[in-house]
Amino acid sequence: MRDKFNRAIKPNKDRKPEAEAVAPQAETFSPSSSPFIRASARKPGTAMLGVASVMFATNAMAQEALPTIDVQENAGAGAGGYQATQSTLARSPVPLLSTPQSVSVIPQQVMREQNTTSYVEALRNVAGITFRAGEGGNGGDNPYIRGFDARNDIYRDGVRDPGWYTRDTFATQQIEVLKGPSSFLFGRGSTGGVINATTKTPEFRNFVENELIVQQPGGLRATLDANGQLNENVAARIAVMGQDLPKAGREDIESKRWGVAPSLKVNVNDQTRVTASYIYQHTNQIPEFGLPFVASAPGGVRYPVPVPRGNIYNVLTPGFSDVETNDAHIATLKIEHDINDQWKISNTTRYSYVDRFMRINQPAGTGSTPTNVNINVNRNRWQLGVHNDLWANQTDVVGKFQTWGLLHTFVTGMEFSGESRSQFRQTISGLSPYNLLNPDQYPANPGFLAAALSPAASADGRSAAVYAADQIQINRWFEIMGGVRFENYRASSQAQPTTAAPNPLKYSETDNMWSYRIGGIFHPTENSSIYVMHGTSFNPSAEFLTLSAANANLSPESNETIEVGAKADVLNKRLSLAAAVFRTDKTNMRVPNPDNTAVNILDGKARVEGFELSAQGRITNEWEIMASYTHLKSEILSTTTAAQRGKELIMTPNNAFSLWTTYKITQDFTIGAGAYYVDAVWGDTNNTTRVPDWWRFDAMASYRLTPNATLQFNVYNLADRYYFDSAYTNWATPAAGRTMTLALRTKF
Repeated sequence: MRDKFNRAIKPNKDRKPEAEAVAPQAETFSPSSSPFIRASARKPGTAMLGVASVMFATNAMAQEALPTIDVQENAGAGAGGYQATQSTLARSPVPLLSTPQSVSVIPQQVMREQNTTSYVEALRNVAGITFRAGEGGNGGDNPYIRGFDARNDIYRDGVRDPGWYTRDTFATQQIEVLKGPSSFLFGRGSTGGVINATTKTPEFRNFVENELIVQQPGGLRATLDANGQLNENVAARIAVMGQDLPKAGREDIESKRWGVAPSLKVNVNDQTRVTASYIYQHTNQIPEFGLPFVASAPGGVRYPVPVPRGNIYNVLTPGFSDVETNDAHIATLKIEHDINDQWKISNTTRYSYVDRFMRINQPAGTGSTPTNVNINVNRNRWQLGVHNDLWANQTDVVGKFQTWGLLHTFVTGMEFSGESRSQFRQTISGLSPYNLLNPDQYPANPGFLAAALSPAASADGRSAAVYAADQIQINRWFEIMGGVRFENYRASSQAQPTTAAPNPLKYSETDNMWSYRIGGIFHPTENSSIYVMHGTSFNPSAEFLTLSAANANLSPESNETIEVGAKADVLNKRLSLAAAVFRTDKTNMRVPNPDNTAVNILDGKARVEGFELSAQGRITNEWEIMASYTHLKSEILSTTTAAQRGKELIMTPNNAFSLWTTYKITQDFTIGAGAYYVDAVWGDTNNTTRVPDWWRFDAMASYRLTPNATLQFNVYNLADRYYFDSAYTNWATPAAGRTMTLALRTKF
């Protein structure tokens, strides 16, 4: 829940449990009738406050006391509900109603009702987000937002979360999607948007939640979330997860993982809080590379091969089977200090690393037609090892001050980070072909490793950035905002050109990037807003630590977005409605140099434009809803590759729809349903491989057996639809068939 900056940390007997606290409403500023409260005496600062000393001096000169800043810790923890009114990010301190940007929040209650286990499942609640299948090192979560690659735009608690792995939700309180360019707050990338997860951290109350889920066609998942208040100033929490779940309709594709997330929170004094947390997640599963594309007609568009959904092309021979393992570690230390009623400073330090190993038989696309799939194709088998690590330190300062009768909500900060990645790839040879219609998953000869490793590669990047943003409330009707960021990003990489070459090729790049956002907000009524926003973002060549000879000497790609939107809280503020129209232009896209196709030039242009609608909250006391619709029109406007000119961007559906709704029939009995639609998408830039559109329907029913125990039944893909929910250039991944789960949830 949100706490005011001037709220002192008191013994537990004097504090309301967070589940009962009422979130304060956004403060309204009016020059004619001041709503300001009196400021208390300034509290002592600490050595860490030097970064904001100039602003604090300005604040001290204010003649009148100012409204306090509201923050939101562990948003939704224990409170439930679909509606969110504020971001959990310190760098986004204004209410969502006054934020000139499309923001979707997936709350804890929705994830609980859907028994969500991964980011991919949770993000299906936001229309317009699609997922690309993995290839090579690009495994794990690969989201696309508004048509742009966002796999490097995944954050946890405002800090970048790199590494290619499937993120579980066992330690996640809620997930926010901030659509549109956010480089002025987050740095490089963030063209289509940013995904930020909020970690479960200690609360000052006691509870234990257990959940056991059994699944048809087999398997189970168990989670534990235990929180304890050790004394009036110290609380601890631990989340634990373990699962072994096959994929319905493709039962050989198993997902086994377990994780643990301990955390500790200490209130050092009335003004200072320290939170230490650690997340570990281990995954051991059969990698899913799906089905290859085959031609529908000579020279026509290729679609996924028409074979039974259960066909998999993995090698499962014992002792040398296909496998994928991930070990992800995230350690975080966060220090928060309330300088006074109007200013807060926080510092976050993080170290994380992800180790990934994969052995896979990659399905090969063919030129056959659907009437001739009973053919043999060669196996393409290899194994890969990847290591990613990150260290980061970022400081955020948030405050309110008044100048000439105008109320400012100011945020500034600085970031320093470093990332590195290394990988190797090794070919597996000596395998016999397999039949596309009737594959043999257990060949007697599963192959052997090549005598020498394929060329190894490594890369690292260093970033230093500073940003500032100010949202000015002119009066109760008008607000304006502006934000700017400067980032220095240095990257280097090296790779062997061939296995026989002893000296690796080395590349380096340094980019100095400015990004900004400006916007205006008009409030026709107290509970509504109309906004216009213009923002920029940048994609450096080494954004994914994949610098090569083709891109080593190129400046970053630049992107511009214009968005006009409206928001309103209706039905006595129970339901939040939003609509937006937007256009994003990538104005200097990397394309092949026509004089030397081995290198790229910045001479392309791509555009995505569209609109979106959303509703989230409570229609009646019994009926809750989370719904969104997005229409996207994408086009490559300019490129040196003639075959791509005028084509649509990959993984960009023209239409997408998402709905989840529940109705409480009695205080103990709740039913729910979900509907999801994604239009057909292209798998490759030339628009030659295509995944058909699809609908999916889900259902849920829960019954509270006792005040502390609930039984919940979920059905996913109710119609057992055979569809594909992700794609790559040469293959598409089938979604799970009809899946049923029964969960017993207890809380004490």
